Amino acid sequence: MNDQNKIELKITLVSGSGMTLRSLDTLRSDLFDYLQKETSPETATISQPLASRSLDPVVIGTIGLVVLPVVLEKIGDLIIKWAELRKDCSATIKRPIKGGSVVFTYDPKTTSAESLRDWLRTVTDATKS
Repeated sequence: MNDQNKIELKITLVSGSGMTLRSLDTLRSDLFDYLQKETSPETATISQPLASRSLDPVVIGTIGLVVLPVVLEKIGDLIIKWAELRKDCSATIKRPIKGGSVVFTYDPKTTSAESLRDWLRTVTDATKS
């Protein structure tokens, strides 16, 4: 991948209270496997830190992505599909930029799928300029 074309994202997954640590770990692994299966090594690099669990019991973990802009919309659709199947989860997507980051939280109970797609288009457009 050409460095100028890469988009780095960090996805932090959060779930409602009452889930066991094993269930939370299964959800994180489930999304990681889902993303890995649906993308190719040429278009996306997916990683999960070894110690990705937070001290906060509802934070499932973090998944790192480095993707080409052409697959960003597909990543968004995968996150939407995954979160909508698990109504008690949300995904916060962070795009590191110089001097900080831009953040969007997708919660299928309160956020429209189109608003996530709009945010991802904005991220893609900002990468092109």
